[in-house]
Amino acid sequence: MAHTVESLSKLLKRTPDQVISILTAAGIQGKNADSNISADERQILMSSLSKRSSTKLNISVPRKTPKTSTTSSSTGGVKIKVKKKREEPIVSAPDVVNDEAVSKAREALEAGKLAEQKDQEHDAKRHDMVRQQKIKTEELKVQDIQNKDSKKDELANKDKEKIA
Repeated sequence: MAHTVESLSKLLKRTPDQVISILTAAGIQGKNADSNISADERQILMSSLSKRSSTKLNISVPRKTPKTSTTSSSTGGVKIKVKKKREEPIVSAPDVVNDEAVSKAREALEAGKLAEQKDQEHDAKRHDMVRQQKIKTEELKVQDIQNKDSKKDELANKDKEKIA
């Protein structure tokens, strides 16, 4: 299958002008958008593209310990750049605190403690009243039972007297 510069540009997802400039950089001269490209020229183009992509590869690795210098070394056509990690500025708390704010905070704390103490006293009184009401109702129930028992005994005694 014969390829043209235009069909290769579609395959490579580049413009025909970019493919022509790549061909000229690879050593293939005199091509335009409608020119046919042989299998040997395609092979040269692909090897040129693979060489270009391997030389432009950059790998960035963040460093955990901060250093001030940037080191780059090129071994095997790969560039390694070590970037300095951004450090957050540390904001220190103000040493001198406003006395007025401290006094207001203390007053609010005292008011909160007093309110809590009043709530506890109120709860204790309420619980005591409820306990006393329960005791009174129990006493009334016991008295009612005793009254009923005593009335039954009296009726039983009257019935015995009538029979005897």
